[in-house]
Amino acid sequence: LGLVVLGQYRLESIHLNPYSLAFVVFTIPFWILQGTAEEVVARAWLLPQLASRTNLKLAILISSLFFTLLHMGNSGLTPLSLVNLFLFGVAMALYLLKTDTVWGVAGIHGAWNFAQGNLFGILVSGQPSGTSLMTFLPQGNQDWLSGGSFGIEGSIMTSLVLLLLIVYLANKLKKENERM
Repeated sequence: LGLVVLGQYRLESIHLNPYSLAFVVFTIPFWILQGTAEEVVARAWLLPQLASRTNLKLAILISSLFFTLLHMGNSGLTPLSLVNLFLFGVAMALYLLKTDTVWGVAGIHGAWNFAQGNLFGILVSGQPSGTSLMTFLPQGNQDWLSGGSFGIEGSIMTSLVLLLLIVYLANKLKKENERM
């Protein structure tokens, strides 16, 4: 909504018909599986493996870099979208450490992709998602603000939200560790 207010996206169309609704509902299990698969590999498996051999901060950085590299073949990739993929990896690593379960990060990841692609009709990491309930289109030529052909994951606004989430989660984890 923030990018709509800033004039970077506009609502092009709404698709509330039986076909669209059925298709969108059908995509939910796909997004759950896709988000879970990436999170199991990058965070539930790789993060603890690295942490046991190095230290937690380095493990977070390496697993986040690995997550970023998983997306190197995606369309519309920019330096800012790479930064945001890395920041998402850090944020999800911290959330995993906070909750001690992969299910939360898998749910966040799947819901994020589902909302972008099949609710709002925005590219998901540069990829189209088929039918959506709404279609929002980027406006103008300020790709650093709209995310351009990578979708909102390539936007500076996404960077700011992810940085705020990282600071919040890091502070929560620090306070919890001080109490122990």
